[in-house]
Amino acid sequence: MLSVAITKKTQIACVWAGVAFFVLTLIGLGLLANYIPPPSPSLSAIEVKALFENNLFLLRVGMVLLMFAAAMYLPFTAVTAVTIARVEGGVGVMTITQVLAGFTNMILFFYPPLWWLTAAFRMDRSPELILLLNDAAWLQYMGALAPFLFIQATLAWAAFVDKRPNPIFPRWFGYLNLWVIVLFLPGQLLFFFHDGPFAWNGIFGWWIPLFNFFGWCSFLIYFVRRSVLSDSRQAINSGINPATAVGG
Repeated sequence: MLSVAITKKTQIACVWAGVAFFVLTLIGLGLLANYIPPPSPSLSAIEVKALFENNLFLLRVGMVLLMFAAAMYLPFTAVTAVTIARVEGGVGVMTITQVLAGFTNMILFFYPPLWWLTAAFRMDRSPELILLLNDAAWLQYMGALAPFLFIQATLAWAAFVDKRPNPIFPRWFGYLNLWVIVLFLPGQLLFFFHDGPFAWNGIFGWWIPLFNFFGWCSFLIYFVRRSVLSDSRQAINSGINPATAVGG
């Protein structure tokens, strides 16, 4: 049977995986690949190929880091789901939904860098094929939204139904998650535009989703960490092992 201290350390490590997701994404996508902000979707096939050729090594390294960043979302999803389970009093449908949505989100973050790496693997390809892979990567990375919204939906539910004096997620965090969903929706128009505010490098296609996601995720990391620390203290005071009482 795991001790309270070991359980706490494991869950805190999973919280730090969320921070690692942040850091690796910013390094891989921004500092190495130079994809913050993204290149315009209106670039020609020749121009897109030139972008790859001019930054080939750093782009490859950045994309590998981006795949590891996506993997970090798995343990963070696990500890987030455990936190929702504390609200549900056990593993219920919202906990399972959070796990499935988080896993799907990891997949949606993992494959775009793989498409970019595939495009960069053979630079003697036709520019049109490189353009196709680049389009597939950006459209998935910024546009594959629907499964991701269930992450916010389950968190909003957890904030609204938790009637304890000291809820894990405050009620305002529930409303924040609903607003996060609303702010993401205009970005779905990126599938219809090659330039302007709704393109994948525009204000609705890139900048609002970027700050929306990282701002929301910062609050989530804070509240999940607070829940882990609080649950561990309660377990120590009551003599209960949180590893055997997730619903705490």
